Amino acid sequence: MSLTKTHVNFLLLLLLSSLTTYYVSSCKKDQLLTDNSKLLLFSTDTLTFDTVFTTLGTTTKYFKIINPHNRNVEITDIHLKNEGSTTFRLNIDGVSGNSAQNIIVPANDSIYVFVAVTVDPGGIDAPFIYNDDVEISFNGNTQSVNLMAWGQDAYFHYGEIINSNTTWLNNKPHVLVSKDGIPGVLVSSGVTLNVPKNTHVFAMNNTGIYCWGTLNMGYDANNCNDTITMGGIRLESYYDNLPGQWGGINMLRGSTGNFKYVNINESAYGIFTGSDTTADVSQFTNNSNRPIINLESVVISNTGFGQFASGGFKFGGLNSFNSKIRAVNTVIYNSTGSNLLLILGGDYKFYNCTFYNGGSASVEHQTEVLLISNFVQQGSVIDTNAFENAEFDNCIIYGSLDEELSLNKISASGGLNVQLNNCNVKTKLNTDSLGFVALKKNISPEFSDAFNGNFNLTSSSPCIDAGLELSSIYPLTLKDFCGGSGNSRPTGSAFDIGAFEY
Repeated sequence: MSLTKTHVNFLLLLLLSSLTTYYVSSCKKDQLLTDNSKLLLFSTDTLTFDTVFTTLGTTTKYFKIINPHNRNVEITDIHLKNEGSTTFRLNIDGVSGNSAQNIIVPANDSIYVFVAVTVDPGGIDAPFIYNDDVEISFNGNTQSVNLMAWGQDAYFHYGEIINSNTTWLNNKPHVLVSKDGIPGVLVSSGVTLNVPKNTHVFAMNNTGIYCWGTLNMGYDANNCNDTITMGGIRLESYYDNLPGQWGGINMLRGSTGNFKYVNINESAYGIFTGSDTTADVSQFTNNSNRPIINLESVVISNTGFGQFASGGFKFGGLNSFNSKIRAVNTVIYNSTGSNLLLILGGDYKFYNCTFYNGGSASVEHQTEVLLISNFVQQGSVIDTNAFENAEFDNCIIYGSLDEELSLNKISASGGLNVQLNNCNVKTKLNTDSLGFVALKKNISPEFSDAFNGNFNLTSSSPCIDAGLELSSIYPLTLKDFCGGSGNSRPTGSAFDIGAFEY
């Protein structure tokens, strides 16, 4: 058979292709680092996960395998040391699986290894540790990165409706999870939920506690060593003090709440009182079914990213539609909305409380610390309700804005009944014309470290010995924030202003 020009060209093309493949393959092989005295580098020696709750898993973390050399490296094998019996899961260089082979890491480059974990404690209440190693083999060497996860069993509340009087245990954390349209825990009307001291509650996105009955939190607490803590489910350091990770506590119309030594952090709205499942705001003006709420030494911090569309109010730490609230030694700080939002009337008395907003790495402070409004406008419809009381005694209302006090009323007369007595306030309002008494106006309260949540007074604070004697009005004011283990009031010639006695 004679060869045509086309045949010759075809044969030449095949030959050229073979030679090219051989050359590239040989070149690649020649470029690999074969010196077994050379080692790889890693972005960390130990990859640590904070507390992981059973069955829920955790966020994914990663480490890098770094080739610091001027030639390519072939990793012959990557695997979990306890593959088959481990709680960790890998994604190696973009491919899911707990092992991989023959991976090329280019010269002076790196690859990513992603790690996730789900724990199963087998009925262990106390925290426990999981360990494993990712082993990396090349050129006869084996290096490893340690994996460490803290695990914790918990009581899980999957869209739970509480229809009978219930007391939670505090030997394990409680985790709130949405299910079947129920965002966490609902306490039915006429029913009491008791949450004892030293209980830790963690909530997933948009979940919380919704109460039509009675919610007693910290009913058996004596001082700030007995604190109940509530926060988001993510415990990695990235999520520390990040607002909006869960919903909050909702005290609905007709409910009763008693909060003692409770620390609420990272929620969308802290505590919301006086609303209900209806969108008809006019129903919130009913004074006969006001929620009744008592707060003692409560901290609400790093809240926000929620907004009530009607009226455009931005949710903050404590938000209320026409409720009855008594609060003492309570601290509310850092919110993307108002720290304290009081709307459509109510009966409020705050004694020796500290409300402060200076912003943080996660909170942009743009809204007044205290906003009081006797009306809500929805389109052309305006609902109004007068306040019975909005009284603040020995309170700090301060922040980094020029104006931290907003008083909104639908008409020029009546409706708010605001009283500020012996308070430290940041405001541009004419407080004398408003009848406020003995204010420290636009003078820094001189906190020890407000940025890090320490609202103890320094020795130069103008709030020292500047308050009213309140024990005859509200006996709980005889002790400051820490109660039984705290400072007595007064320790000087008079009560101090704020939650902490110097």
